Amino acid sequence: MIFENRAKIYDKGALASVYHYDTVYDGILRSDVSFFNQRKEKIVGSFFQAASRAPGNPCLIYLHDLSSNHCDGFDIVPHFIGFGINVLLFDFRCCGLSEGDCFSYGYYEINDIEAAITYLKSVYSVLSVILYGKGFGAKLALKASNCYKHILGVICEDPIYSFSESIWDSSFCFIGRYMIQHKMNNHLKKKFGITIDSLDNRALIQKSTSPVFIMCSEDCRQGFNLFQCIGSRNKFINTGKSMHNVVAFVLDAFDLEVDGECDISDDFE
Repeated sequence: MIFENRAKIYDKGALASVYHYDTVYDGILRSDVSFFNQRKEKIVGSFFQAASRAPGNPCLIYLHDLSSNHCDGFDIVPHFIGFGINVLLFDFRCCGLSEGDCFSYGYYEINDIEAAITYLKSVYSVLSVILYGKGFGAKLALKASNCYKHILGVICEDPIYSFSESIWDSSFCFIGRYMIQHKMNNHLKKKFGITIDSLDNRALIQKSTSPVFIMCSEDCRQGFNLFQCIGSRNKFINTGKSMHNVVAFVLDAFDLEVDGECDISDDFE
């Protein structure tokens, strides 16, 4: 799992009729999408296009966690479609059904985000995006916000601030944690010429200027450490999983007015 990250491969055919929304969301259905990253690897995912698009044709991009795939983000779609915000979810390289030989813990996966933004701009004329990352995806979202244009904000759910801290916060015994970190470091050095600590991007996070919203539990040490590290003055942290403040953050970042007919008070499970 540490090196291949091929968990949770799904049946693409089973997604054909996923999310038959009620009339509030005009029966919006998903569309299969695919594009290529810089390594010429095919990245696949799902695109939900709002029936009545908001000014600027904005889009929220969901970035999944380790050992996961884009299907884990389907539950957030109804919270944004009703406001005219499109939603793109995709599998990182070497995850789900996307191509890729060996997971690099962000070294190559960061380019998947750039490819997604380029795809949205060329195919759907999307001019602005917000990144919604979970765990590992949150870590990459912050890095991408400092590297690519058109990103107006970042949402981090239960973010990973440091891979080393994640390992040492795990339930493994001391020797087990040491061995995992040692093996992962050797893997990264051999495959990509990097170390586990070089993936933390702390200096880049400290220079961040994009608005950031962190959503985590009260005992999420990495979430609070990340909040302290972020350089942006426009940063927020919320303990709990209510989507009300998340949606409000997105609407503000896209400079959109709240539609009174849409409910944004539902908790996110």
